[in-house]
Amino acid sequence: PIVEKDYVKRIADEHGENSDEYAIRVAGEFPKADAVDDEGFVPLFLEEDLHFVADKPFVGELRMGIDPSGEGDDETIWAVRDKFLCKIVGREQISNEKTIAQKTLTHTSYFNLNPKEITIDNFGVGANISKELVVTELKFKDTLGVNVGDKASDQTRFTNKRAEMYFRFRNWCRMGGELVPIRGLKEEILSIRYRRNLSGKIELMTKIKMAKEGLRSPNMADAIALTFVKDEPSISEIISSAQALDADILFNYLIKELEYHGTKRMAVQASDWDGVRFPKAYLYAASLLKNKVKKLKDLQIKVDNKEQKENE
Repeated sequence: PIVEKDYVKRIADEHGENSDEYAIRVAGEFPKADAVDDEGFVPLFLEEDLHFVADKPFVGELRMGIDPSGEGDDETIWAVRDKFLCKIVGREQISNEKTIAQKTLTHTSYFNLNPKEITIDNFGVGANISKELVVTELKFKDTLGVNVGDKASDQTRFTNKRAEMYFRFRNWCRMGGELVPIRGLKEEILSIRYRRNLSGKIELMTKIKMAKEGLRSPNMADAIALTFVKDEPSISEIISSAQALDADILFNYLIKELEYHGTKRMAVQASDWDGVRFPKAYLYAASLLKNKVKKLKDLQIKVDNKEQKENE
């Protein structure tokens, strides 16, 4: 098919050139036969999309997603992530709004979370959790309760918020986002399937349909996806924030940004953070930050002339 270059680039950036989405919408090919079920659903994630790493500290501002359950077979899950790393931090088999609210308060305090960066699935028992939190502490009035079946922000592409937030989750993974492994998480993520409906919009296989297909309920995956209800801030926006204008935090952001762009060989250890030991890494990061580079001067980063010449 004949398609515009900007369209090709957008599809490649959002889905990857090896994705079924790219094959269908750009190359005009059918998705892999063994990937399509009888109703036209294909896997949203590929195994190579997922990057599992050993547990390590978070960096910068955090988001938390909560996928509540009641007293059935599903678990309530708490997931926390920063721009680069995500962990499942809590699980509860039998829950009600009070126990979920209590554990949410504990996680909020432990991770020093901003209530504005907490998202709760409002379906079922979740509808009352926000109320319980506000009764305890007024600051939780800004916590976001969302019905994932509501309209997506981009209504031209997605049938609902659930589809939209999962695509954002996948894009984050493909940009290098890392997951701390926990039993069952990989299987849950790989079980998420999607298709295009007759209107051309993207829809996910429902959890009810997944259960009928014998797939496990993606509670952990849903909790992670809830952290993507809002748009992901850019590295420039993060560095513009007051919290990121801390030398150690910024250093970690720069190094992780380098790793995201396939330049891990240029990254240096934290012990080298003295403003003069990584001119190549600094200059590369500066080129990424574009018009936000001026913010770096507030950190008084100085590149030693001698060190700079040695690396030219």
